[in-house]
Amino acid sequence: SIICNNTSENSHYDSSVDDTIVQKTRNMLCVPVIHQDGSLCAVIQLCNKADNFNQNDEFLTTVVSSLMRIVLQHLQQKEILSSKVEQCNQLLQISKATASHLDTRKVVQSILDSVKQLVHAERASFFHVDYENEELSTTIGSDTFKIPLQSGIVGRVVITACSINVVNTAQNPFWDSSVDKKTGYHTKCMLTVPVFSDNSHRVAGVIQMINKIDQDCFSQDDLEVVESFAHFAGISLNNSKVHGSSLTKEKNALQLLDTFKKLSSSLRLDDVLAGITKQARKLLHADRGTVFLVDNEKGELWSTIIEGMEPIRVPIGKGISGYVAKTGETVNIPDVYNDKRFYSQIDKQSGYHTKSILCVPIFNSKNSVIGVAQMINKGKRMDESFTHEDENLLQAFAKDA
Repeated sequence: SIICNNTSENSHYDSSVDDTIVQKTRNMLCVPVIHQDGSLCAVIQLCNKADNFNQNDEFLTTVVSSLMRIVLQHLQQKEILSSKVEQCNQLLQISKATASHLDTRKVVQSILDSVKQLVHAERASFFHVDYENEELSTTIGSDTFKIPLQSGIVGRVVITACSINVVNTAQNPFWDSSVDKKTGYHTKCMLTVPVFSDNSHRVAGVIQMINKIDQDCFSQDDLEVVESFAHFAGISLNNSKVHGSSLTKEKNALQLLDTFKKLSSSLRLDDVLAGITKQARKLLHADRGTVFLVDNEKGELWSTIIEGMEPIRVPIGKGISGYVAKTGETVNIPDVYNDKRFYSQIDKQSGYHTKSILCVPIFNSKNSVIGVAQMINKGKRMDESFTHEDENLLQAFAKDA
């Protein structure tokens, strides 16, 4: 930086240059604009201050210089930025169109076509993640291919939930050439990006771009484009899932109504509770279902309906069911052995292993707890957690129990 408060006395002063801003330069402050690599890219020049320039002026101008450096760097990348803006515009238009569709296949195909064009890929694929069957599936032409969940680079993306840009598939230790062998296609490079749904960290699908047309491999810019589309793919998949969920809720409601109609002719409490428990367990995909009734005189809960186990009695306030009976709160626990309220003695006696529990209170007309409905171990492999929708459904059953 240079502060010159009398230009006529400075040997470096050149009127042909320094007087281009004003007719006669009396004093001057010049501050360089430096690139991150240390090279000079511009100079800020201030002229003819009413009094003299000082160190505070120099400090403020240096701050402006730092901001100017950022602006100039962006201007120098104008062509790249313009290209990205165009990509974003296309992304916005496509996302608006795809977000309104509920047909997952149409959504996915629209996204693949768009991304393939933007990143100049030869081929584009989408892999659906099936956690229940531990499979990845993709459709190429009229053929559907299924591979193990953790297989290949796609499987690696599912496991790590991170994008992978492979420059040379033959040299990648996770590369699985089985699909290439079946199709006769030769994959040289690939860009693979996870798709998330429900704002979770669980991968719902994987977008894969194969073989860059005009270059040997995909770039960082290509990765950013695909990741942007993957975000909207997740939104679209979630919209489809929500629509499917609404249909499931309607189906559940009809089944619930049907259960009550069938049971309405029965006056035996055990028959009613058994029918409701069985239907609730089926709809919630639970391994076991239990209904406890409150015995206030003995301060206990006793199991009127307990599928797969001998009848038991539990003190009110003890264990999850006892806690629900005492507080009237709904409790949903993904892993009961991490909850200090869980009473593990029943597992020890029966040899059964409880993982997840959903427990809701049953109230009478006076809003007093008269029982507890409990579902245990959700999922085919009993390794899933009960959802908020499961809570609502079991509460509906309990309300009419």
